[in-house]
Amino acid sequence: MVNVRDEGDGKVAVTARVGVPASPPATRLLVEWVASGLELAGWPRAARSDVVLAVDEAVQNAVEHGSEPEAPVVVELDADHARARVTVRDLGRRGCPTPVGVPVAPSPHSIRGRGRVIMVALADDARWHDCDDGTEVALRFTCGGAAPEARPGRHQERVRPPSTRSDCPVT
Repeated sequence: MVNVRDEGDGKVAVTARVGVPASPPATRLLVEWVASGLELAGWPRAARSDVVLAVDEAVQNAVEHGSEPEAPVVVELDADHARARVTVRDLGRRGCPTPVGVPVAPSPHSIRGRGRVIMVALADDARWHDCDDGTEVALRFTCGGAAPEARPGRHQERVRPPSTRSDCPVT
């Protein structure tokens, strides 16, 4: 379901909801869907890239950790030219609790565990909630490239990704 409304001055707002069975191909489909919605709402490519990366991490977590295979993963998008809210929900997986609190960066040598750190670093606000035995990830973004420290309403403190190189933000 996609709803596009005219806000005047050539600007539109997009609200949409889609659910797909949890599977690796679902990740790409949902991320491309969010990118298309943001483009329709007038977000420039550079501003869309942070949202797309954070949503990719949230959807991958829902598929890999938060859902039984083929159980639905639902993504909702509410965006206009200046802001976006993306919610990713899964139905849960036995033995996989909902993550809470500020994510802790893994060892620089670890190949896993950076998804939540990336979401917090890119979003203005990133929250995880229990939702009907599953997890809901709510991400908020502003279009315009304000530095995260200058963005109002930060829910979680900015987490510096682990790195041994000053020219590489994530290793």
